[in-house]
Amino acid sequence: MAPPFDAPAISRPDMAWLHALDGTTEGMMDDFFVLVIVYAKPGREADLREKLTAVVEPSRKDRGNLRYELFEQLDDPGRFVFLEHWASEEAQGEHHTQAEHIRRFEEHKGDLVERVELFYKLKLVS
Repeated sequence: MAPPFDAPAISRPDMAWLHALDGTTEGMMDDFFVLVIVYAKPGREADLREKLTAVVEPSRKDRGNLRYELFEQLDDPGRFVFLEHWASEEAQGEHHTQAEHIRRFEEHKGDLVERVELFYKLKLVS
C-alpha cells in the first residue's frame, strides 16, 4: 500500500522512521522506542516547556537517535509527551546517562517536574 501522500525518498538517517508510513518495518525491528509523559509543577509550565525544548535539538544529534519529538497536550498545557526512536536500547541508554544536555536538565528538573506519569520502553512488533 502506498503512503497517502507523496513522500520524498528518505536519505537522512534521522528520518528513517518514515518507512513505517508505507506499512513496512524493514530494518526497524531492532530499533528501540521510548514514550515518556512528564507533568509540570503548577505555575511552572512555561519554564518546563523551555527546559524540555532545549534538550530536543541536541538529543536529535546524539549517536543512534532517529527521532526525538516533544509534544504538549492541547487540553492540559502542563503535560508533555516525548516520543523517541533510537537505533538501539544501548544508544538510548548512552543518551540518558552520558549526554551533557540531559545531565543539565536532570540537575534542575526537581523545581519544574511534578511527576513522570509513565516511561515506556518499546520495541516495534509490526
